Amino acid sequence: RRTPHHHFSRRGPTVHMSDVDARSKLSSKAVSCGVTLQAASPLAASALSSCAWDFLIVDPINSPLSQLQSASMQTAIGDTSKTIMLMKIGGPRDRSGAQQATDTGAAGIVIPGIRTAADPRGS
Repeated sequence: RRTPHHHFSRRGPTVHMSDVDARSKLSSKAVSCGVTLQAASPLAASALSSCAWDFLIVDPINSPLSQLQSASMQTAIGDTSKTIMLMKIGGPRDRSGAQQATDTGAAGIVIPGIRTAADPRGS
């Protein structure tokens, strides 16, 4: 099992949730509760990440969020938050959206329109 990554910033040491921690948290039998963010407000993202949600979904597809605003939302959620940040993409064939989401720090992606396990694999 991987351990969290550590680095120092102006505010002191920060801990990143590892992919293993995020995956095990969401795939466990326990109930997970989260919220979808559609407002272009880093302040709202920061406030919600401190409210002990298990996950937050940034949704640039059904909201006025640009890619830059989505990245600032991820920054506002922060590296020290235990809240898992996910990003919604356009669909099973949206490879560039998936790449941008993970490149900007999302722990995972939410893919609408999946009907079978083969749907995301076929693209």
